[in-house]
Amino acid sequence: MCLDFKGARWACGITSRDELVKYSSGRSWDCDLVGTDRYGRSLGKCFVEGEDISAWMVQSGWAPSFVRYSHDYDREEVAALEAKAGRWAGAFIAPWEWRHRDVSTTVLGALSVPIDAQKILLGAVSSAGAPSPDCTIKASIGECAG
Repeated sequence: MCLDFKGARWACGITSRDELVKYSSGRSWDCDLVGTDRYGRSLGKCFVEGEDISAWMVQSGWAPSFVRYSHDYDREEVAALEAKAGRWAGAFIAPWEWRHRDVSTTVLGALSVPIDAQKILLGAVSSAGAPSPDCTIKASIGECAG
């Protein structure tokens, strides 16, 4: 979840995915494994007809530079921020911080992040539609009885 340039909620992750699909549609991909992360997951670099797709995603503003593992795309991120491209047009929380977000989480975005961006983004996954805390079956479709 992000805020767009007007401060409205925006499903930016879905838009990022859709932009990648649109950009790469019908083009050939090549990926090379370059290592593993601290959890043992494979890390790779992918190219679409010779173009580094991560560089494209970062420069287009659809993904931030993942500085925990590399600074390879920092220049592309600066270009996206300056152009207010993609997610940088509004405000967002870095994907790697999303699961652990709280009031100390930094909100990234355009030069003027809305003053209430943190409040909105911290509550972006609303509990308004969540099941009752009395419901002990969480993986079921339907309503909780009881």
